[in-house]
Amino acid sequence: MDRREAKQYSPLTLAFMGDSVYEQLVRKRLILSANRPVNALHKLTTQRVCAEYQAAAVNMLLEKELLSEEEQDILRRGRNSSGVSAPKHSTVGLLYISPSPRDS
Repeated sequence: MDRREAKQYSPLTLAFMGDSVYEQLVRKRLILSANRPVNALHKLTTQRVCAEYQAAAVNMLLEKELLSEEEQDILRRGRNSSGVSAPKHSTVGLLYISPSPRDS
């Protein structure tokens, strides 16, 4: 799917995908960092996928200017949407279904 097609999805749909991708990345990082009991992995994962932690991660991406203007626009659209979670992972969802040209 190209970027133009991916941008046709609503920010909430992109966030729906982005939430699952974000959690998968968190789980992978935790598993690769140390061999822990599943209960510990679960606790650490839930701490890192909560809205407060996500907001800090998004702020870090913005402060370090790691998002393109287009990605920042998708993020703003996601944050301005009404839905279940905030901040939304609409940018993560977009990047998952249509990778950025810099990822090539």
